[in-house]
Order: sequence, then C-alpha cells, then structure tokens
Amino acid sequence: MVRNARDSREALHRELGTLPLRPVVRVPEGARLGEVAKRLREEEVSSVLVGESPREIITERDLTRALAEGMGSDDPIGAITERTAVWATTTSHVIDAARMMLHHEIRHLIVLAPDGTAAGVISMRDIFSLLLPGE
Repeated sequence: MVRNARDSREALHRELGTLPLRPVVRVPEGARLGEVAKRLREEEVSSVLVGESPREIITERDLTRALAEGMGSDDPIGAITERTAVWATTTSHVIDAARMMLHHEIRHLIVLAPDGTAAGVISMRDIFSLLLPGE
C-alpha cells in the first residue's frame, strides 16, 4: 500500500504535457445542441471545443443545464458555449489542475501547448485514473 501512495503522490506532480491526453474533439461554431450531443456520444468524450478557438468548450454538464432550462436539440450552441474557459498549460502539474477544477467547480480543463493551441482536455475522471490506477 505504501508503494501505491507514493505512486499517487508522484502522479500529482507530473506535468500535464507528459500525460496521454486525448486528441481534441471539435464542433463547428454554428452547431446545434443535438449535434454536440451526438458528437460527444460518437467520440466517447465528455467535452468538445468549439470552432478553432483553443478556449471555447461545451461539456455534458452544459448540455444538461441547457435542456433543463428548456432549450432543445435544434437550439444553437452559442448560448451555452463557455468562451472564457479555465485552462492550464502542458507544464502545469496534475495537482494544480485538480486545484483549479475544485476552485472553479468544473470537471474539464483545457490544456494549452506553449504555442497557445489546445493540446487536449483533462477531466476529473482522468485525474482520478492517475491517482487510482486499476480501480
């Protein structure tokens, strides 16, 4: 058990850029909520970036809120796109990403490469998988 605790502590201090981040999944700016839901399902991801921006994101949680507020699958995503999304860099550490998620009450964090492009998105699930491998 001590080895697992040490491995978890080491995982917390890994840089995000050293992790096997999934390739970014994108939807066009003019997409509809139903298209986003379909893309999330097809790609088996819980968030997508919007257009070519490295900092605009829609998550499953955003879709749930939109539907709860009476929006439908044909409504445009513009109303729910998070344009000032919280982000980290590839040199940020896992523990810092976890703190940011807790502080901002979010479940997904965009990871930016040094050139400002999106290197990937890390989720709370990804962080838990690092800390609790094999669970």
